[in-house]
Amino acid sequence: MIGVVIDFETNGFFGTSVLSAAGIMITVDWDRNSIDIADTFVRHYYPVEKWNRHAQEVNGLSAGEIKNLRGGCDYPRYFKDDPGFIEFCCNANFAVAHNARFDSSFMPLQLPWICTMNICGGKLVDAARNRGIEVKQSELHQALYDANICLRLFEHVLVSRGDYLKALVSGKT
Repeated sequence: MIGVVIDFETNGFFGTSVLSAAGIMITVDWDRNSIDIADTFVRHYYPVEKWNRHAQEVNGLSAGEIKNLRGGCDYPRYFKDDPGFIEFCCNANFAVAHNARFDSSFMPLQLPWICTMNICGGKLVDAARNRGIEVKQSELHQALYDANICLRLFEHVLVSRGDYLKALVSGKT
């Protein structure tokens, strides 16, 4: 079964612009409780609205940083105008996010969502550290890094509660 682990860095809270979108496409073998990474996606965007300095303090994504991260890319300036992430996710059977309620508000994916925050509790950094997953504080709030930490949490839950996750994905809970 194919899943996609998602993380967004935004210009604030619900309804603001996505500044960075990351996804990790995975294949899950429910019988073996194992995961293989199939592909990754990461892009950076400018906000449509005025820059939120509080969000910048958290994620470090300023206009200059986004310009640098985009390099010579040819994808749209704004996430709302870029079909690339939807296309990346089109073969997924389910999505995984830490705080899926937040991340799903930016993605109109009609898929089952698994929320590692609901399953593992707390902030991403705390949930990871409580399960022995190393977290580099300096890397947090970078979409691809956070998606990788979320993937590690998903792997942890898969090993201990694979049947529960499979039931969530199939709608049998």
